[in-house]
Amino acid sequence: MFDIQAFDTPRLADLSHRLSINTQLTVQVIPHIDSTNSLLLAQANYLPLHPKPAIACLALQQTNGRGRLGRKWVSGIHNAGIHKNTAFTASIGLSTVLPLSHLTVLSLQVGVAVAQYLQGLGLDIALKWPNDLVLRTGCSKKFEKIGGILIETKSLNTPPYQPEKTAVVMGLGLNWYAAPDILNRNTTCVADNIYALPDSESVCTALLSAMNIAWQRTERGQHCQFAPFDILAGQEIILHPTTSTTNMPIVGIAQGINAQGCLGIHTKQGLRWLHSGEVSFNTAKVNSFLL
Repeated sequence: MFDIQAFDTPRLADLSHRLSINTQLTVQVIPHIDSTNSLLLAQANYLPLHPKPAIACLALQQTNGRGRLGRKWVSGIHNAGIHKNTAFTASIGLSTVLPLSHLTVLSLQVGVAVAQYLQGLGLDIALKWPNDLVLRTGCSKKFEKIGGILIETKSLNTPPYQPEKTAVVMGLGLNWYAAPDILNRNTTCVADNIYALPDSESVCTALLSAMNIAWQRTERGQHCQFAPFDILAGQEIILHPTTSTTNMPIVGIAQGINAQGCLGIHTKQGLRWLHSGEVSFNTAKVNSFLL
């Protein structure tokens, strides 16, 4: 998102310093990397233990970003000859003694915090469980994907009689200047949907801060304000389980999420709560659109 040359070390260092001060994180701006999540996971044993400030990695260009289920997250150059990334690509990493069961809503909390910021810019933003940011666009209010969240954890070696520690990495990719072409996905970007773009540094400050706020809300066990942004609630959906032994699709009406971040589906057999899966709308009823 910045027109900084990869070899311009002083400007990169200055930007890292300013973002660190403004976000109260330890921010490292990297010109070129395969994946910000992968970098922080590789440093899992050295991530600061909460409540010490988390480490943030912000990439000017990310070449091999990851989404859920092994998908690639595409990011490129905005203008030929200018080193400006089309997207915001960043990750925040820390370690915690909280059990994994306490972290099940983290992805949703990140989505809510980011959606609240984007809503403040005038975007008609929504969230698709479990990790997609989508935008309602045009007079028909068609839904288009604008970003995604990837939470990854890693168990750490812990000395005997010490609380078990887990490394937590929160990744966010947000289409800013352009949207990638993705098969079977309608995509859009921020620049195509608001009149005046904020400057890149204030945007990165706000988004990194939103991710950090999401962590704080999760750590405190704060209620997730997902419902106002929930794109699925009340819609007929098809869910393909990703951890089921049957892999049979589940059809029903989405009922929102519970305190553990599970999606409720009212089926012919009754109400079911699912903690993971791939969700699509019933394409015959909602915009003929598959997210």
